[in-house]
Amino acid sequence: MCKLVNILFITNEDVIFDLVVNSLQELNKKISCKKNDSKYSIEKILKDNKWDVVLLDHQIDNINISKLIKMKNKLDIKLPFILISTLEKEDKAIELVQAGINDYV
Repeated sequence: MCKLVNILFITNEDVIFDLVVNSLQELNKKISCKKNDSKYSIEKILKDNKWDVVLLDHQIDNINISKLIKMKNKLDIKLPFILISTLEKEDKAIELVQAGINDYV
């Protein structure tokens, strides 16, 4: 039996959110995905401890991903953070992996 996978997706783009969620649901019907685009509540939401993974949109307007990764490291949050990127150059993604992002696609 498949376990429910709880995903926090930090994005402000409905199209990207829907595309990723629909793709994940094709692979695994048991996912719960919450969208968050507010920098003010992310720390509280991350401390909630109900998440299995955090997905990050690389182009989110109102959140600095580098600062978010620093917060993740400071709070010792053990969740995997995965960057969802359409960047043609990998430099920024590699920089974020070195800072604490677990992976990128």
